[in-house]
Amino acid sequence: MINSRIILVSLIAISVSACSSSTPGCDDGKTKKLVLEITDTTLKSSFQNFGEMVQKMATSMGLQFDNNYEHLTLSLDDIRTKDINEKTGKIICTANLISTSGNESESVEIAYSSELANNGEKHYVQVGGFSNDKQGKLLGALAHK
Repeated sequence: MINSRIILVSLIAISVSACSSSTPGCDDGKTKKLVLEITDTTLKSSFQNFGEMVQKMATSMGLQFDNNYEHLTLSLDDIRTKDINEKTGKIICTANLISTSGNESESVEIAYSSELANNGEKHYVQVGGFSNDKQGKLLGALAHK
């Protein structure tokens, strides 16, 4: 069972570009792609574990629940750079993570960081602040009137 404390998930991607040694920023395509992969993996796991419970809650509120996770689309909006560590190059970011299914959408704020390994060859992205409550809210986009 997923703990109700903040979940911190990490994913490593090997940089294919050896041209630049600067850390990809908050709104860089590589960073956004990794954030969406991490959150999708976490949310899909929650759906598999708690989808039935969310479905029962939606039904009790008179809503229909789309039981197909693949109908859910994730995106990032209002990306903000909160801090840049000049010494390490680590960038701290926040953004609104939006889940959409049909005409329904839900949004939660998440935090994430982007940094390179010391040799500049690996790009690390960490996502935090993705609590069970936030995951439940995002899954709520699968509930329709």
